[in-house]
Amino acid sequence: PGCVKCNRGNSYIDVPQTFVANFIYETPTLSGWNQATKLALGGWQISGIYRAQSGFPFSIYCGCTTSWQDAGSDHPDFASGVTHVHMNPGNLQNYLVKSDFVDPQQGSTGTVGRNPGVYFPGVNTADLGLSKNFRFGERYRFQFRWEMYNAFNRVTFNRPNNNFASGSFGLITSTNGNFPARVMQASAKFYF
Repeated sequence: PGCVKCNRGNSYIDVPQTFVANFIYETPTLSGWNQATKLALGGWQISGIYRAQSGFPFSIYCGCTTSWQDAGSDHPDFASGVTHVHMNPGNLQNYLVKSDFVDPQQGSTGTVGRNPGVYFPGVNTADLGLSKNFRFGERYRFQFRWEMYNAFNRVTFNRPNNNFASGSFGLITSTNGNFPARVMQASAKFYF
C-alpha cells in the first residue's frame, strides 16, 4: 500500500479484445406445402449469440511479505535478464513460466508489480435458440422455445495459480464459473 508505482497496472476489468455477434433467421413458412409439413418445418426462428474475448488481467504474488508493510501479498522480482512475464496459452500445466521470477529482496515490494500483462485464458462461446409460433385463429398463439447456453460446450478456464511460493504455480486447475458447461432449457407459452 505504500508503493504507488508498484500498484500501477491494467484494471482488473480490462478486456482488451471483445467480439460479439448475434443473428436471427426465420425459415420460410412453406405456404404451398401441405398442412403437416408447414407445421413441422415451416416458420421456425433460429437465433444465436457468439462471443470471443480476451481474459481478465491478474497479478502474481510471491507468497511472502518482504516490504515490512504487513500486507501479505507482495510481488516477486523478475529473474536476471527477464523484463516481462512469459505465458504459455493453452498449456494447463505451465501457463506461467516459473523461471521468470525470483523471491524479492527483503525490504522491497517486488519488481513484477500489479497486473503485469498476464491474462486469464480467453472466452469462446455460443448461445443458440430455436422457437416457433403456432397460431390458432386470429387471437390465439402457442410458442415453443428451446435454448442452449454454451451450445458447443466449450470449456473456459480460470486463471492459473498465481502464488509464486506454491508448488502448483502456473497450473490451471479449475474452470471459470462465469461461463458454465452447456445448459439447455425448453419453454412453452400460450398467448390469448
